[in-house]
Amino acid sequence: MAQITSLEEFYTVTRTAGNSESRPKQQILGLGLRKLGITFNGSNLFNYETLSDTWASEFMLPSEEELVSAGTLALDDIDNEAYKRLRANEYPDIREYLDGIVKGDQAQIQAYIDACQAVKAKYPKGA
Repeated sequence: MAQITSLEEFYTVTRTAGNSESRPKQQILGLGLRKLGITFNGSNLFNYETLSDTWASEFMLPSEEELVSAGTLALDDIDNEAYKRLRANEYPDIREYLDGIVKGDQAQIQAYIDACQAVKAKYPKGA
């Protein structure tokens, strides 16, 4: 669970993998609200106290603990999806595969498949 202090600008959050890290309160609160599906236009996310003072949403403001918990889960979600962005940057150009198909070049097709498999191995799902 997160250490909650009103005078510090950071939360220390413990992630699913068991590691702890410091993150800006503003980031955790914003991620927590988004994870809970709550809009927060016009609210100051500096810390929970300023958020509470400037709360302008039609929804009831969740507790600080609920927001920190949801924000931590959102960080885990982001990490779990990172492999997609990393893979996209390294996959070979699809035109190489299509060119191999058009030419009937099995070696070129296999080289493309091997390159894709290497990227998948380098960035496995959920790692």
